[in-house]
Amino acid sequence: MIPDELGSWEENPTNLPDFIKRDLRWCNGNLQYIHLLAMPGLIGMGRFQLINAIAMYVGAPMNFIMLLAGLTIALTPHPPNLATSMAFGLYGVALLLGFAPRLLGVLDILISGHAERYGGGWRMIAGCALDWSFSMIIGPIMMIAQTVFIGGLAFGRRVIWEAQNRADRSISLKEAVHGLWPQLAFGLIATAILGFAAPRAILWAGLTVIPCLIAAPFTCVTSVRWLGQAMTAARLCAVPDDLAPAWEIGGPGRPAALAAPAAKAAE
Repeated sequence: MIPDELGSWEENPTNLPDFIKRDLRWCNGNLQYIHLLAMPGLIGMGRFQLINAIAMYVGAPMNFIMLLAGLTIALTPHPPNLATSMAFGLYGVALLLGFAPRLLGVLDILISGHAERYGGGWRMIAGCALDWSFSMIIGPIMMIAQTVFIGGLAFGRRVIWEAQNRADRSISLKEAVHGLWPQLAFGLIATAILGFAAPRAILWAGLTVIPCLIAAPFTCVTSVRWLGQAMTAARLCAVPDDLAPAWEIGGPGRPAALAAPAAKAAE
């Protein structure tokens, strides 16, 4: 593999349901690496790469089990006196590990003076804050989706390797609820249990529970075309190829030999 990102592009799915479908295909592929761990001839780094790829998705059901354990403890008549400070510390470390690469990337761009390629310093910071906020919402939604999917694989479910839908389409509330009912069900059950057994815990559980409760309307709002157009006009969450496309994808300096067939295809 060539360790750079030059000359490679992939368009992101335009809505959350299609994003989840793509992620679950990746999940299915990564979990197949389990069969390669015992393959002879692999060096230590090779096995680590396989284990790391598997752990990317095994972490979701592990986190879900941890949440179920917390809800179970809340329902016990005499819950143990646990060190909540350690739990908050662990959660903070997990967030730091998850966001550190993004934070370091932003700092690197600002320090190196390349912020204009991303729309300017303040626009880049605002876009990153928006991206991080969306990630905090999408994280619990993806955790439930991956947990349900991996549970289905254990009982013989198989993924369908169909063509990816990259069309710009809006999601109706009916479609959103149909696809995200596990997230809504978990949010409602968790809120009911905590409201009954440990009302004070609802505050800190909100980072996980609230995204599950608003998954359907969040999906509908983020799928509308005008939101993406408004962000594009404001240059929010922009990358260099949004502002100055490379010639391979139609930017200036594209060779005539490639431009002519592309123009004919567009006609």
